[in-house]
Amino acid sequence: MRGLAAWQQLFGAYVVAFPNMQITLANIIAEGMMAVVRYAWSATHQGSFMGLPATHKPVSEVAGIGVCRIVNGQIAEEWIVEDTLDLLQQLGAVPTPRAGAAATT
Repeated sequence: MRGLAAWQQLFGAYVVAFPNMQITLANIIAEGMMAVVRYAWSATHQGSFMGLPATHKPVSEVAGIGVCRIVNGQIAEEWIVEDTLDLLQQLGAVPTPRAGAAATT
C-alpha cells in the first residue's frame, strides 16, 4: 500500500471491525532513521472485517512487528508483519489444527 490515504483506509477498517482495540507495545528499538516496534493487540470483533461479518468473539494477543523509516520526525515508510492467521483462527474463519492430529498428504 502506498500513501497516507491507503493507510487510513486500512486502519479505518480495523477501527470499524475492532473498535475497542487495545495495543500493547512490547519493545521499541531505534537507531538512526530506523525504528522497530514489537506489539500485540486485543479487541472484540464488532464489525465486518476482510469479508467476515462481526462474530462478537474476543480476540487476544494478535502479535505484530513494525519497522519504520523516520524522516524529519515523521514515518516516511513502514513495513508491518502481523499474525493474521492467528487472528482469523480466533474469529473462526480458519480452522485451528487439533492438538495431536496427524498430518495427511
